[in-house]
Amino acid sequence: MSSPAAWPMRLPGTAAADSIDSQGENMMNTTTVSPRGARQLPQRHLIWGPAAATARTPAERAGLIHLLVVDDDVAAIEYLDQLLKGFAQISFATNGEDALRLAEAHRPDLVLLDVELPGMDGFEVCRRLRAMRGLGELPIIFATSHADPGIETRALALGGDDFVRKPFSAPVLCARVRRLVDRKRSLERHPGQGDRHRQISDGRVAAIVEACKDAILVVDAAGGVVMANAAACALLNVKAQPLSVRLDELLIVDALGRHCVQRASGQRVPVEASTSTEGHGTDALTVHVLRDTRERDREQALMRRQTEAAAARRATASMLSYIAHEIGNPVNVIKGFAQLMQAERMSASQADKLAHILDAVGHLSELLADVSDVARMESGQFRVELQDVELHALAAQACEPAAAQAAAAGMLLRAPPPASPMRARADARRLRQCLDNLLSNAIKYAGDGVCIEVEIEARGQEIVLAVQDHGCGLDEDQLAHLYEPYNRLGRDGGAIPGTGLGLTLTRDLVQAMGGRLEVRSQPGRGCRFEILLAASQPTGTLD
Repeated sequence: MSSPAAWPMRLPGTAAADSIDSQGENMMNTTTVSPRGARQLPQRHLIWGPAAATARTPAERAGLIHLLVVDDDVAAIEYLDQLLKGFAQISFATNGEDALRLAEAHRPDLVLLDVELPGMDGFEVCRRLRAMRGLGELPIIFATSHADPGIETRALALGGDDFVRKPFSAPVLCARVRRLVDRKRSLERHPGQGDRHRQISDGRVAAIVEACKDAILVVDAAGGVVMANAAACALLNVKAQPLSVRLDELLIVDALGRHCVQRASGQRVPVEASTSTEGHGTDALTVHVLRDTRERDREQALMRRQTEAAAARRATASMLSYIAHEIGNPVNVIKGFAQLMQAERMSASQADKLAHILDAVGHLSELLADVSDVARMESGQFRVELQDVELHALAAQACEPAAAQAAAAGMLLRAPPPASPMRARADARRLRQCLDNLLSNAIKYAGDGVCIEVEIEARGQEIVLAVQDHGCGLDEDQLAHLYEPYNRLGRDGGAIPGTGLGLTLTRDLVQAMGGRLEVRSQPGRGCRFEILLAASQPTGTLD
């Protein structure tokens, strides 16, 4: 007769023809179709009937292991058939019902059991196998493609002997199968060793449960907690077991419908809970897996606040952009007529007053321009035009008017000395705006008699444009809020005009040009602001 390559399955829609050989052993010819419909398993000659349980097959005579593979993936079965050729005789079932019938009828050496099966899943198949007479010690290896410690914990808790993940490694799988089969055969020869092996298995399960990062509580049918792992003790804020409490005293549902752990101190810790029950009646045990969600809740709350803050900034920027546009029209009219009046004959007093008007109009125009720029930044509509910018020339242009302002404030402004050209990739107009903002801040806040220096240097593949003052400096708290829009760091309402937008806009402009703005400061030792931009060419070859 033919060698039994697989044991029989009765699948809906398949034909089976029984025949009897000359020795009276029932034979069966079955075509097996994968539930997934991927392909058909080849037709096999299968042993069936009472004589099959005691027949010595060629595989047994050759010393091969009888391995029952329970998997609804035909490709996986065929892969294992090739992988273990010459090591094990592969038989298969593609659902839980057939697996139970075949295991009871033919008593394989080991079952390789997939977790995910149609209908009855692998966990239920394992539970029923363990309850079947004569199969309590049948080695079971669970297999899955999921890397989930919870699945492994449950599989081992149900009585699984081992756990492997797909795709399989032939040497590893063979070694595990051989170990478990040798143990089974040793137990059959020496029944008294069963308790010792069970202790080893139980010890491994306990070690896995104890090491699990999620809290695990096992509760009996009366609601009492009979086991808690280390993570559960930490969650409950208790030192060790046993826990002489009931589950309903520990796990509650708050007013928001969330599961919470109630600590002895009265503190409630929100958790994510999943539950599974094994057994029936008074023997039932329920496993509760709890995950502390406080960190996740904090992260979600932070993300919500950030999203809300960004939306509020965009709304504010949109409103300010509209206001700036509407105010800008009459401001331009005032500026135009004031400039026309300068051409007319007037007294010195009138000319002085007109100069104040033009100065105020200029300041207001700059403020409206800053507000418009910030609004475009927030809405993502801001654009820069990068080109090669010679920084010494740009610094000289900025320092000329700023030096006059510094002198009027009793300060000294030192421009960088003439040197070989240094070019950086930047938007020339926007970079000049950044430098003007930094110089303006230094003149406003450094203090009387202070020296302000503008420096340019090459640093690696970057060019540094720095503004250094030796004034009062900034403390750590001020530095932490330095770039907050409209925050003047405690100088609101003072005699020095400003909006608190200058540094925010400067940082955003520098970042838009692909650079970064850095600051170093200590109270009483001044501030140093550095604009770092990519060099137009390697700094070693600059002209």
